Amino acid sequence: MAVAFDSTGSGFAFYRGKDHAVYMRAFFGARAWSPQTRVGGYIRGAPSAAVARTTLVVAGRGPDNTLRLRMMHNGVWSHWFNWGGTLSASPAITGTSSGRIDAFIRGADNALWVRTLRPGQPLTKWKRLGGHLSTAPAAVAVDTNSFEVAAGGSDHFVWRASSVSNWAWTRVGGHRTYSAPAIGYIPQCNGDWVLIRGTHNGLWGKGFGGGGSTKWVRIGSKLITGAPTAPGTRQPTTHIIAVVRDTGRVPWTTRYPTRSGGWSTFTRAWNPHG
Repeated sequence: MAVAFDSTGSGFAFYRGKDHAVYMRAFFGARAWSPQTRVGGYIRGAPSAAVARTTLVVAGRGPDNTLRLRMMHNGVWSHWFNWGGTLSASPAITGTSSGRIDAFIRGADNALWVRTLRPGQPLTKWKRLGGHLSTAPAAVAVDTNSFEVAAGGSDHFVWRASSVSNWAWTRVGGHRTYSAPAIGYIPQCNGDWVLIRGTHNGLWGKGFGGGGSTKWVRIGSKLITGAPTAPGTRQPTTHIIAVVRDTGRVPWTTRYPTRSGGWSTFTRAWNPHG
């Protein structure tokens, strides 16, 4: 599953259906997510999503292991684009307020690769950023030209890299994971959280920022399946929303920070069987 928020705080959730097509639900400040709509395509694994200025972007790993993208601007969807590459896991997409789109993938060599589309400029070639990934990457745009990525390494611990560190990789120890992590940036707060599904299927998080990091904390008591996602938004307040699926495939959300400073209790997003 992937979730992205635009500048108004509207949320867009994407997931792969049983027919391998992409489906979407939207949240426009009401108390419930919309019924699902079919975005189409044919992907392997989970999609990724981001908002670049006012353009909503969804991407996935195509049946031939190339990167496929579709964009929605002013409520109108484009056709599916093929950005090529050779993916060995689901991609990660970031968007910035300038309209820049970056696609991060685990390549056939298990290294991290990136391809960039800047407004008014041609699509760049794929660039290798190194590392040895065992999961799909998670990525977030901190600002127009600053990015952070997290992924499971060959030791099944989380590893982080950023454009600021010239893509030097640092291990985040403490808990192993066999699913892709999530990385959520808290807008204007100079901090982010890495979230994982732990080896006993609990949701765990570790915060970074302010010159240090928190300890790993267990978030709620739910048992989850698959990878979490954790987009950030400024509306109605600056926060992260994490979305997970329980063992019955029901999606739940939790947010950080609450008024008390921690993570909120879980709220069911929608009934996947309804």
